[in-house]
Amino acid sequence: MATSRLLVLSPTTDSFLMIMAVVLNFWALAQCVDMLSISPLVLKVMAGKGVEKLSLNKEVSLRHLKYYSMENDGGCLFVSPVDEELVQAQRKVVRHLSAELGVSVQPISVHSLRYSFQMWSAAMSAEGDDGQSFSDLMANGKSMWPSVELVKWMFGFSQHTLPAIGLALTEKLANLNPEGSAKMIQKAKHLKEELTAMLGDDGILLYPSHPKIAPKHNEPLAVPFNFAYTGIFNVLGFPVTQCPLGLNTAGLPLGIQIIASQHNDHLTLALAQYLEKSLVGWTPPGNL
Repeated sequence: MATSRLLVLSPTTDSFLMIMAVVLNFWALAQCVDMLSISPLVLKVMAGKGVEKLSLNKEVSLRHLKYYSMENDGGCLFVSPVDEELVQAQRKVVRHLSAELGVSVQPISVHSLRYSFQMWSAAMSAEGDDGQSFSDLMANGKSMWPSVELVKWMFGFSQHTLPAIGLALTEKLANLNPEGSAKMIQKAKHLKEELTAMLGDDGILLYPSHPKIAPKHNEPLAVPFNFAYTGIFNVLGFPVTQCPLGLNTAGLPLGIQIIASQHNDHLTLALAQYLEKSLVGWTPPGNL
């Protein structure tokens, strides 16, 4: 069975059932069809009625794009430092783009990204368009106390996962400081405006996917905020393609996020395709 080489994360989702139908239909072809070749088709289904906002069939000239690189979030107190091998893998991509495409990759430092977790938390704690919070959705119309669920989880009686309970607890804590949450939501809005202005419709940002290399099972529970490297772009609504970059010295997978402004998924996909063909290629899994 071939291994999928590309993971597409897009905020423009529509119907889960339609997605699953396409995935199942293509699953039988996994031995002979590269995931890179079918991902635009899957993305079209995911986009649903919003597909016209995307330019998935548009030709991309990688030599004429703007490139930016940021190697860490700037030093968030809640998040682990980025592993050195991930930093070196990102720098390898920068050198490759400069040498092979003749482009200049500009190193940047976006100050607001150090507040990624706080902005994500505030956005997730805010009530949705229907006035329901995350806790309301978990309770499914009933009353639910996250602290009680946490105790139940410790003894194996909760119906919810620990991350879900943790998010519900974070939501409750955020509600104790509405001014702080409002400030972070406003900061996220300004961050989106800043990145949109920088990237435009022809810019790409290279950014770590996670600060740690392939953490062991349940290890993320000890450092629960490391997901903020991807979570922040989820709440900003930016298209992101996770691009594998081979294996490290221990045989564990390396990767990077390729980010573009809203509705420019075709740029991230094009660069991921290029990097797989010209830099990494398919790498057999390590002997773990």
